[in-house]
Amino acid sequence: MAITGPGPGPGLADGADPSSAVPFAPQKPGGGGGSGGYWRLAAFVVSVALVAVYVSYYYRAPRTITILQATLGDFRLEMLQEKQPVVLQERVADMAALQAAWFPRTRRLARSPAIAPPPPPNSPGEWQTNPYKILMIQPTPESGAQEVFLYRAPSSAPLRRGAAPPPDATLVGIRLEPRQTLMLPHRIAFAIHPAALPAAEGAAPPPPAPPAPPATIGVHDYVTYFLPSP
Repeated sequence: MAITGPGPGPGLADGADPSSAVPFAPQKPGGGGGSGGYWRLAAFVVSVALVAVYVSYYYRAPRTITILQATLGDFRLEMLQEKQPVVLQERVADMAALQAAWFPRTRRLARSPAIAPPPPPNSPGEWQTNPYKILMIQPTPESGAQEVFLYRAPSSAPLRRGAAPPPDATLVGIRLEPRQTLMLPHRIAFAIHPAALPAAEGAAPPPPAPPAPPATIGVHDYVTYFLPSP
């Protein structure tokens, strides 16, 4: 009985020189790498779409401005998700303590924006658009009471820097007493005026003194930090 060894390997004919054989490269199941590249591209496209949808949320807000009132006891961070201004009824001596308590994760990204000083009384204030996730405004004893006017421009016609709302725009105003805190949502336009002092009956109003600006703290999150300033 003849016992034969294994036949020639792939690419090796009977009697051929083994050195002339064509190397054999085993293939992994499932074919080449074309399908892997497709799935990587699909995952990248889906990731970009999800990020775009998430960022677009920062540009959507209610058209009507409603100022929410809260106390230190009943304030909840979920109120800020309504993208409406929130005013605290109590007087707070240290606004930075509120920032540290309510926004601890974004504390390292906090900024103290250089808000333009309020204009003299009876003259229009400079309109600005809030670039922060939350902008906290608080009149000080030196600045006195302040009036803050608010305007929310439609996304199709954003308010340009240095421009004023259209004449037929609906503005919302609120008077802030010293140490009273107002929190503004992202991309809302605002202008600050010193509140007029009541004059005594029959007396001329006192001449306006150069007012001090109110205290402000801007709090970014990791999205608004990289968004272009409005």
